[in-house]
Amino acid sequence: MVLYYSGAEKDKGEQRDMNKSLGGFISSSPIPNDSLDSLFSNISNFSIKRNITEYFLIVLKNELKETVENLSIYLDFHEDSAIEMEISVVKPTLQKCNKIYCFESINNRESSPYYVDFVKANGEDNAKLLGNLNPDEYLGFWFKKQLNLNNLLEKEIDYCKLNPLTSKEIIVGKKETFSVVLKWNDLPKGEDIKIL
Repeated sequence: MVLYYSGAEKDKGEQRDMNKSLGGFISSSPIPNDSLDSLFSNISNFSIKRNITEYFLIVLKNELKETVENLSIYLDFHEDSAIEMEISVVKPTLQKCNKIYCFESINNRESSPYYVDFVKANGEDNAKLLGNLNPDEYLGFWFKKQLNLNNLLEKEIDYCKLNPLTSKEIIVGKKETFSVVLKWNDLPKGEDIKIL
């Protein structure tokens, strides 16, 4: 089971830029372990003022030689986090003339995909059941990140400070991480999710 970036210029083309993982063709570039937390941009005073919502798509491929059963997914982040995250699970479309898989694509990280149904899936008790995934099959995971303005205001954290010499923002060293947990061949726990 391997996670890949999306947004390649052609089918299985190399694409390692997290900012370009916007659907479309599946990249040949796997996402390194422990790198999912870098898929979203930093929180800045500018992004807080604009209340920016971000989207991106990563792709799961079953590279095992057997069917993965009882596949489930959930997100793991703190409820008092500065962000809120939702997920939508989609199947790729197959271009019949050349047998290439691809996903809906968006123009930039602030554009919302159209064919999605976002749900909250924070914590194992809210895991979403995905069913089985056969060898060489794909699933796409659209992520939606919104700022949790209530938590930001409660914490009163200034995520950026101005450099007195240049008057440019300096990112403050606060880091929040999240995990994407995929489980399979286990007793199902959670609820079904609509796969579009």
